[in-house]
Amino acid sequence: MLLAAGALAWVLIDRHFDPRNSPAGSVLSGPVTRHVVALSRGDRDRIERARTAVLEGKAATLAFGADGTQRLSELLMASEALAATPRAQRISARDRFLSLAEGFNRLLAERRLPYFIDADLTITDARMMPVIVSYYVEREVRLTAAGKSVRAVHPWRLDRLNFHRGYLGYTRPRTPAAMVLLDQIESDLVRYVLPAIPADEPMILVDERTELAGSPWVAELSLRAGRAIRRHFQLVPKEELDGVEKVGRLLARRRALVQKWRAEVRGLGLELVVPERLLPESDYVADLENRVPRSNLEEWEQIHRELMSRDGYDAFLRLRNRYVWSVQRHEVQHRIDYTRELVPVPEILAKRLDVENPIGVEEGTLPARARDELSAYLSSIVQANDSPLLELVLLARFLFDDSNLGGPYSYAALAAYEGIARELGIDVDALIGTGPVSRQRLTELFYAVIERSPDELRAAADRFYFAAYGEKLPVVTVESNHANAEWRH
Repeated sequence: MLLAAGALAWVLIDRHFDPRNSPAGSVLSGPVTRHVVALSRGDRDRIERARTAVLEGKAATLAFGADGTQRLSELLMASEALAATPRAQRISARDRFLSLAEGFNRLLAERRLPYFIDADLTITDARMMPVIVSYYVEREVRLTAAGKSVRAVHPWRLDRLNFHRGYLGYTRPRTPAAMVLLDQIESDLVRYVLPAIPADEPMILVDERTELAGSPWVAELSLRAGRAIRRHFQLVPKEELDGVEKVGRLLARRRALVQKWRAEVRGLGLELVVPERLLPESDYVADLENRVPRSNLEEWEQIHRELMSRDGYDAFLRLRNRYVWSVQRHEVQHRIDYTRELVPVPEILAKRLDVENPIGVEEGTLPARARDELSAYLSSIVQANDSPLLELVLLARFLFDDSNLGGPYSYAALAAYEGIARELGIDVDALIGTGPVSRQRLTELFYAVIERSPDELRAAADRFYFAAYGEKLPVVTVESNHANAEWRH
């Protein structure tokens, strides 16, 4: 936490509620998390202690009842069995672990407890390591799409496991909901979107190494991406934007301070972490005392007093809640697609990936994942709030960030831009050629697409989806929307 700034900021936000202090939250963030860590280390004594703390502790019985506590204990024992299972016998042990996790989530839903666990697997040649990730659900939404009901949850990470998911949402065929990750959404807004809202501010779409290289095409890309973001926000209702530009100016100034400090302290052997949250994860004031001008640190504290004031925080939440829709629509499309059979890889992707049999691709392969992501991204572009520009600009990170190139998201992003451009009558081959594509040449495709009007972009994406997948995008409607107690950490 920051010193003065952090202390004051949190006074202005009601922190009386903390799900980790509830019976259910204390179990999931405490002994269940300790069990996952102990299991990953093969620490038998700590594994036993963590499981015993669940089974015999009063909090679990109070939260889940005797039956629920027993089921959670069985889930932990199933994870232990899976970790110890020889490779040839993994399938049945895996299925039991995943089935028990699904059953426990059903229990949480039946008891109307705003928590969710995600059973995941880390697979190596040596073993299959089960992981239980726990969440607090701040909002639950029921949607209808293509005649089917879809559950979406908006969770915060509850556990303290030392890893984070690098995406804004996710779902799987066996996951009983579309997950919209509030931790990651906040990072996206804080690092990319909000600092680009004030006039003349850039939006950085490239990786840090490319940015520091200082190529002219990168500077131009950043400026034009920033302009596109501001065009998007011109279409947002004014009452929704009240105070948002001020938050953007504060975050842009914070970004400038961090960039300045990084250059100043690099010679001292220090490497500053760029903040990814509204209130930074690191204590910059303590770390930089006597290393940067005191006036800078005082400005830093003032920035966070204003960010975490009631007005500043409310403005941030209004923007976040609009942005959540696109992520939710993306994940809901994945759940719709899971119910379809034999979805071919669209021709535009099949050519790029040299797929000989578009119908016969194996699930989980690069072509299959790119196919699924293209469908989901097009759905969120077509049905985006306000305009498709925000979604399109953010999608372009997969074209220009070197760390993303070659993966399913980058292929989906390229296909989306190519397909939309062709529907708009743009000569794509003249812009990027027909062979391997450089990032610098891709900027021309990016500019040609984002300069079109929002209505043109939406209609072109809709036409491209039909051409690529052979059916129209389903309309998604919200049937119910239940908010639980607000929390941030």
